[in-house]
Amino acid sequence: QLAAQYCIYTLSEKYRTLFDFRLNGLPVPSAVALNCGIYDIIKEQDTMLLGWYTDGVSEHSLADMLDYMNSSFPRTYLMSSVNDGLCPRTQVMKEALEKHGISHVFRQYGFEDKNNGHVFHLNMRSEEGKTCNQEEADFFLK
Repeated sequence: QLAAQYCIYTLSEKYRTLFDFRLNGLPVPSAVALNCGIYDIIKEQDTMLLGWYTDGVSEHSLADMLDYMNSSFPRTYLMSSVNDGLCPRTQVMKEALEKHGISHVFRQYGFEDKNNGHVFHLNMRSEEGKTCNQEEADFFLK
């Protein structure tokens, strides 16, 4: 979520005005990987996560983050595990990428191993984790 929000912040002046701070001249990545994320925190009324993300940021800016996305958003590798409770929330980002015609790869894992849940790709013993990391690395090499 933070990587997506950073990209939107760097590419949308209107979005930046929602924050009580300004960071100008930030580098914009040419490609980004979004792993097991949440892209609709307030819309889903996730009060625990709200506390982490709203200090110094208006709730409005988080709720409408994807409304400020535009076609300049970087090429994206988007992934989740079907066994992750956050998996349905990845769909929101996939739809936003498609809406704006942003080049992306969308992958879901966890079909081979039901134990592969949230951030499974960090488990280097997981075969699907290894596959995911390799596919993600290959995405950046293109």
